[in-house]
Amino acid sequence: MLILGVMGMFPALASDVYLPAFPEVARELHVTINQVQFTLAASMVGMGVGMLGWGMWSDRVGRRLPALIGTLMYVAASILCVFSPNLGWLIVWRLVQGAGGAAAVVASRALVRDFFSGTEMARMLAAVSTVFFITPVVAPSVGALILGVANWQALFVMMAAFGVFGSIGILALPESLKVENRVSNNFGQAMVAFGRILRDGHFRQYFWQNAASVCITISYISTTSDVYLVHFGLPRPSFALIFGITAFGQMVGAQVNRRLLKRIAVKRLLTGFVIAQFSFATALFLVGHFTDAAWAVILFQVLTIFCGGSVVGNGTTLALRDYQVNAASGVALLALAQSLAGAFAAAATSFIPFEPVQRMTTAMWGAAVASFLLMITRQIRKRQIP
Repeated sequence: MLILGVMGMFPALASDVYLPAFPEVARELHVTINQVQFTLAASMVGMGVGMLGWGMWSDRVGRRLPALIGTLMYVAASILCVFSPNLGWLIVWRLVQGAGGAAAVVASRALVRDFFSGTEMARMLAAVSTVFFITPVVAPSVGALILGVANWQALFVMMAAFGVFGSIGILALPESLKVENRVSNNFGQAMVAFGRILRDGHFRQYFWQNAASVCITISYISTTSDVYLVHFGLPRPSFALIFGITAFGQMVGAQVNRRLLKRIAVKRLLTGFVIAQFSFATALFLVGHFTDAAWAVILFQVLTIFCGGSVVGNGTTLALRDYQVNAASGVALLALAQSLAGAFAAAATSFIPFEPVQRMTTAMWGAAVASFLLMITRQIRKRQIP
């Protein structure tokens, strides 16, 4: 469980530890903070595209080898980020870094699907998510601490070191994909398999649901440094504390979800968390537009993000219900939707013509509305099916 959680940490580490450095990166590379957001979007695009390739290969050869090679690629790209002379090259290497880190994420979720199903799978995903959510709690504080004694390039040195540690953990894992469940698809056949999965209406419902929920979280992540460090003018330690509280809330949400799964069906619990997230996001939108109270923004931001991990975890469980074979391909498609949705959210928020706090709350509320409407549409269709 610990190793699986660490494997899922790569994307969170690459984004969250780097957030306090946005102002420094902007100053040193002579760009704006909004432009620095594109490095976050590039990482997510790389992760989304990379997951397709790693997912195909993982279903052919097993989980360990692709995870190890991808992690080493993540290490190399992290080191190359250190030597980026301008924003363009930083974006390129962040793209490669995201693509490499995608392998460990695909493998970790596919491993869970290999060993578990149904409610047990949902509970295991919640447990692994608890380990994963430790990263956002610690990462901004670690980032701020490193920036107090070194430049922003040191953050990528730390990411590379974490990648080396992760590769050691991967070597300790057993291979989970049984030989009889491996596929022998070539590239063309793999594309056909992806198409077949996407034509599955049941899978597609949760594919879009997860993507919308991830947009909420990424809208927050991509704008939070501008909101708290610039708009509210808070010091770095306070920013790290706020980010940590928000991430801790998401971790608590995952544990609440895990316990509730003992008594409540996955579908019903997903519906409840979507409604709660929409309600909190609406309150956040109102306080962000009609007050300038940092405490109110923080409160409803924490409550909105509290629901995110549970929505995605339960959505993943329901989407992969019928995929014992091609599990990694299903995981890759879900992750692709989430990564590309996150990249869209990170890029789109930079174009919203509002003050930082209004920009963040508008983007989060818009994504919450989309998530809520998807859930309502699913419920209506369910009642129409005899």
